[in-house]
Amino acid sequence: MYVTFLKYLFLSITLLLPFISVGQISTQRIKGRIIDQETNEPISGVEIELMNYVPLKITSTDEFGEYELRSIPIGTHRLMLIHEHYQTLIVPEVEVVLVQPSILNIKMKKEIFISAVKDLTVQETAKKKKKFTERSQGVNPDVVSSVFIYNDDLQLKLAGSHDDPLQLVSNIGGIRPTTSFLNEQSIRGNNPIFTGYRVEGIPVDNINHLPYPQSTIGSFSMLNPYMVDKFDVYTGGLSANIGHAAAGLINAKLKTGNAQRTDINFHFSPLWLEASAEMPIQRDKGQSLAFGYRHSALSLFDKSGLNIWLQGPSPSFQDAFFKFHLPRTKSGDFTLFGLWGMSKNNANSELWLQNTTLDNMQALTGVRHQVRLSAKTYMNTTLGGSFRDYSVTSYQSPSISHAQFDETKFNALLISDFEFRIDRENILHVGVEGDYYNLNLLQSEFQGLPIVDFKGQTFYTQAHAYLHSKYKQFLTFNLGLQAQYLHLSKAYGISPRIQMRAEFVNSAIVFDAGIQQQQLPWFVYLQRGIKDGNPTYPNRQLEFIRNNQASLSYQLRMAENWLLKATGYFQYYDNMPVAADTAVLFIFNNMDARQMRAAIPALTNNGKGYHTGAELSVEKFFNRGFYSSLTGSYLDAKYFTSNKKAYNARYNARYYAVFLLGKEVNFGAWGSNSFSFDTRFMYCGGLYYTPIDIVASVASGHEVLDWNNAWGKRGADYWSWDLKLTLKIKKGRSNHSLILEGLNLLNIKSAEAYIFNPSNITVNSMGNMGRTILLSYRFNLGLVKKNPY
Repeated sequence: MYVTFLKYLFLSITLLLPFISVGQISTQRIKGRIIDQETNEPISGVEIELMNYVPLKITSTDEFGEYELRSIPIGTHRLMLIHEHYQTLIVPEVEVVLVQPSILNIKMKKEIFISAVKDLTVQETAKKKKKFTERSQGVNPDVVSSVFIYNDDLQLKLAGSHDDPLQLVSNIGGIRPTTSFLNEQSIRGNNPIFTGYRVEGIPVDNINHLPYPQSTIGSFSMLNPYMVDKFDVYTGGLSANIGHAAAGLINAKLKTGNAQRTDINFHFSPLWLEASAEMPIQRDKGQSLAFGYRHSALSLFDKSGLNIWLQGPSPSFQDAFFKFHLPRTKSGDFTLFGLWGMSKNNANSELWLQNTTLDNMQALTGVRHQVRLSAKTYMNTTLGGSFRDYSVTSYQSPSISHAQFDETKFNALLISDFEFRIDRENILHVGVEGDYYNLNLLQSEFQGLPIVDFKGQTFYTQAHAYLHSKYKQFLTFNLGLQAQYLHLSKAYGISPRIQMRAEFVNSAIVFDAGIQQQQLPWFVYLQRGIKDGNPTYPNRQLEFIRNNQASLSYQLRMAENWLLKATGYFQYYDNMPVAADTAVLFIFNNMDARQMRAAIPALTNNGKGYHTGAELSVEKFFNRGFYSSLTGSYLDAKYFTSNKKAYNARYNARYYAVFLLGKEVNFGAWGSNSFSFDTRFMYCGGLYYTPIDIVASVASGHEVLDWNNAWGKRGADYWSWDLKLTLKIKKGRSNHSLILEGLNLLNIKSAEAYIFNPSNITVNSMGNMGRTILLSYRFNLGLVKKNPY
């Protein structure tokens, strides 16, 4: 395996030596409102330019006097404000921080004399306007590579999104959708159950509605673009204070309300109806409130007596969110937030020969506090909790036997991080996270014997310390250490991290390495066995899975609007759960969604494995109404059990490619209306599976797998073409959007699983969803007070 790694690393370096890439820089937004100093009326057409920065970043105020500068690097900047009827104004020190957009409200004074020099400046600025608009891209300051940030604009714009942020994750190299109906991702060949989800920093088990393969309309997340301001996708190089994910992490931030005006949004589609709003509480302090509610449309038709869902009762779901932002109080900045969702699905499946009822309810709430303790000390604290009630019941024919899985879980947590600014170049972070769990689990298979029956409490703690350091403005280091302890299994781990970025004029080289450790799902620890007539828990003492990873990344700004990025990586896994009995072949990392409720044998931590590969992307940023990107990756993923034999990782897709293309045309008065065309083409290798032993299955009357060829067969390649057409019309203070989106337009159905049907002695395939056409309408109304000051 090390020979394979050296081969990939040597190949990556050889091919990419001519390129050194542009460093991704942590970014945020500057926004606000500009009014007349005398009348307090909004000023439209004010040019706002970020001074002394290349490429040029410039914007202008709208009819309400509002503006927004995007992708501004973290730090202190100067702004220049220009209007032909007002005095030119330079704002010398504007501080941009990561945690929230900088709010800058400005009053301008009327100009009596307009000099020739100022006229020239205005003309030159007008020529530069909209010359370069880079989409939001950056990194957490504590993570120097392997991250992508989606803002709210991208969530609504890109094809294939299905109005679901998680669908967009598959646009990143190395991240493959497992199927189009599960809405889960395999990151660099890893099992989706090792992808961690967080909302406002609070861990979430499964943020999807209807998270089960028999959900006939497919799964989608409780999040949507009206709820989420942006979300970060980490695929490697995790910082010391990010835990709970051995493969990758998706961290969503709920939308912070508009502190300048009231926005009301409505959304109508065949799948759901939604209403949301954002509004200021105190404009001068930047305080705001955002909230929203969504309900499934199909279930509403059922209640009215019009059942248009021909496959039985329509899947139903609801979700809601709120975020109350209170910055600049006497005791610091406070943010209160919450998310709630529930779904219900009745799935009749001739293919699986069973009827399944699924109920899923999940909620989280919390408060985040940020305060400056001294001139060089800051404290960030999150106090919150989450609750989940998840139930799956399946009735199987021809018998009346049923399987059941019930999970009720309450989690209370405290996260606190202290930031010590040693000097301008060195920042020390020290923090802790404590989680308390109250668990109630019941699991039984079709024979009716409970294999998990647990009611109890446990806790998980982790601590971190890391140093963020700069050397001469071009070299950045992150050196960290994370410690973890799980009381239930008595498992602990210590994980070192190192990350280094070397930045140049147009490029950067990034290296990161470290260890990421993760606990197993609760029902694995709590699998029950019988020994000498007494219950035992053979998997109670399993250790954390350990992922040792390293990556080398190159980025190159080839031109003003073009970016090339290439990455080679290697991940080595140990402490992997495999069957204790060498006669039983079981690799936990290869379990798929259909097997998550199956009885698990006694396991040990003797398994090992590796994932290695390379990724390459070329992107043209949005400029003059046009953008495009091409991303591709190649990987190899293998696991080893106690028999020392290599087996394919189930999600070893080998290759993956995504092509994105979009064009926007403005029309109407002042270009206020637009029509956009966005498309996505996705192609990736099939998943590995264990074939069915037909002879043994016929003899036994139920499905028997050919374990002599475990994960030796590969499903068909997965590919799809998605298209989105969007028409936006602005009338006064209202905005109307009509969206026609086609998913899998070519109706390509790739088999990704096979099931034996004993009733007619056949093997049936289960694949991705077919062609789906969605027509949606969005309405936005913005209300602004005349004299907000």
